[in-house]
Amino acid sequence: MKKAFNICNFYLIVWVLYGFHWQEAVIPGITRFSNVFLAINLSISLYCWIKVLLSRKLTPCLRGCNYLLVMFIVYGLIRLVSGDNYIISGHEDSINPGSYIIGPLRTLLPIFAFYYFSQKGWLSEASLRYWVFVFLVTNYIIYTHRLIYLNNVETTNNLGYWFLYLLPYVFLFNSHKIIKYLMMAVLSLFVIISVKRGAILLMAIILAFIMWDDLIVSKKNKWRALSFLLPIIFILVGAYFLRNTIETNALFEDRLQQTQEGSMSGREFLWANIINTWVYDSSLLQMLIGRGGDGTLLIGPNYAHNDWLEILCNNGLFGLVVFIAFWISNIREIRRMERHALSYNIMLSVFLICFGQSLFSMFYSATPSHITAILGYALFNSSERVARLKVNYNHWA
Repeated sequence: MKKAFNICNFYLIVWVLYGFHWQEAVIPGITRFSNVFLAINLSISLYCWIKVLLSRKLTPCLRGCNYLLVMFIVYGLIRLVSGDNYIISGHEDSINPGSYIIGPLRTLLPIFAFYYFSQKGWLSEASLRYWVFVFLVTNYIIYTHRLIYLNNVETTNNLGYWFLYLLPYVFLFNSHKIIKYLMMAVLSLFVIISVKRGAILLMAIILAFIMWDDLIVSKKNKWRALSFLLPIIFILVGAYFLRNTIETNALFEDRLQQTQEGSMSGREFLWANIINTWVYDSSLLQMLIGRGGDGTLLIGPNYAHNDWLEILCNNGLFGLVVFIAFWISNIREIRRMERHALSYNIMLSVFLICFGQSLFSMFYSATPSHITAILGYALFNSSERVARLKVNYNHWA
């Protein structure tokens, strides 16, 4: 019997290829096809989004995503029509007006796509176990070629976040403890040497949650001794590596010192400017609905690097309410899940990473499919479990 074509695998392959769109040295000529890759997957994502909406079975998280997505689409279309040219300080080329809408579409739409693929059986726990290694290898290739591009100059590397996004996948290996902790070690290594302070902080939080969950669950299974031993070994080895990195890596030591002095790489000046402008130099209309897409570039030299302030400036109090509702919907999603179940662990770790990133970086416009794939699966897995529980309750009532 001929095996059916798996559209999810095709979709993921295209996203992986798109991830190389600024890595001409890795795949010669890849940049010429980047818009084609993006158009293909956004078309698939839009189709899946419509299919999920028509099913009228939105989970709280998907409902929150939908409201946020609609807001960005409306503001993005207005931004496209206006066609105003904005420039980031230090860059020669102006910002493409379409980039404001592309970012959220690239981040939020795939959540619906992966949820739909899970419904159809095209995305499963088993397939995610294979894909995480594909993501790991491609991340490594892009990471090393970025170092070559920078001539091995010591600098921070935003790809540290891409390794951080893979940490929720370790829950898929709960029955393979050695593989699980080896994955944690490899991912932690790349996050640390990327020298992104936000990513390192979030990594520490997620690692603590993973090990705490192991200790709680181990009381009920045969892995109890191993679940106590592996976290201790991991912490000791990690502490040694971190100390060695601080002593031998001048950039890491410098960033640590900046943190102790309260320096945030200029973010504090960007944030102060946005807050002061919103409070003292904004009309009532601008306070309520914002200055429009990329509005932060109208009042400052760069994006806010804080989603909350970015939305406050661009979308006003209206946008902030929608953004708050989005996070509340995520909390509601987590609360209805069974504690320490696979979907709960994945959802909570994804929530912590994305919420933390929204505070000092950019979540809704710069998150790749690495993390949305496992999120979409977790949402479906949880909704199916809730549906089964309701059926059983009604049966026995």
